[in-house]
Amino acid sequence: MAQKTHNKPKSSDIRYPMQAFGNLLGHIEKIRVNQLEHRLTPKVPFPHKHDFYHILIITKGKGSHEVDFTKYPVLPHTIFILKPGQIHSWTLDPNTTGYVVEFELPAIQNSLQQFNVLENILLTLPDHLRYRYDDWKELLTLVESARLELHKQEEGYEALACFKVAELLFLIYRRIPKTIRQRFKQDDYAQQFLRLVEDNFTSHHQIEFYAQKLGVTAKALSMRLSRSLNLPARTIIQNRCLLEAKRLLGYSNKSINQISYALGFEDPNYFSRFFKKATGQTPVSFRQKIKKS
Repeated sequence: MAQKTHNKPKSSDIRYPMQAFGNLLGHIEKIRVNQLEHRLTPKVPFPHKHDFYHILIITKGKGSHEVDFTKYPVLPHTIFILKPGQIHSWTLDPNTTGYVVEFELPAIQNSLQQFNVLENILLTLPDHLRYRYDDWKELLTLVESARLELHKQEEGYEALACFKVAELLFLIYRRIPKTIRQRFKQDDYAQQFLRLVEDNFTSHHQIEFYAQKLGVTAKALSMRLSRSLNLPARTIIQNRCLLEAKRLLGYSNKSINQISYALGFEDPNYFSRFFKKATGQTPVSFRQKIKKS
């Protein structure tokens, strides 16, 4: 009988905890602010994903940063906001400088009473923002202050660092156009719906499930989300499934059948049709394209 072989999981198929990137303070960290120069060479191979929030702040330098199949230029005064599970990799000039802010949301929750507000902010933030110089100086002063608190480890340093990171999130949030902020803030259904989708998209693809959870009709939910998020509910659910399908096809060793079942599709052929209709490519051709690149 032939011996079974086991494929080693790719780095992007594993959600790395903060400890995988080193315990700089000598204990298990829930929040961390470092100068980018010390992180130019990653401790785990690219591409990879985290199970924590990761904010990359570029003060000087150039290069490229790919986040979930979108490649962005790395320029001064640029911020990248990565949520847990997003796959990324960067190619940076060796003289690039900046900061890396990393945290687990419960760490902020334990220090602040406005946890739900921060969670809503994180739901709203884009992957990438560019800053004007005046706003940039205020942000850098805050990040450096948080880094020094964690470095000095004086009494109450973790709580103070949490407050400063929360302040950083509010400052970044203010850069989002006011019309988008207002629409999202005023619609509690949008916030609840996005959380439900994140927790259930692999097992529930139908809008009726989410409408029932929120106590509204499917039609009312879709109309409301179209106003607040500019997308109908069904499209949001499908887009989340599609993104995860791309991640698994591009950066995991799972077969297409395994990916299909993992995303809640009982028929792999139906999954292939769904993927091709959305992207214009079959799952096989998409996987081959990512491998070549």
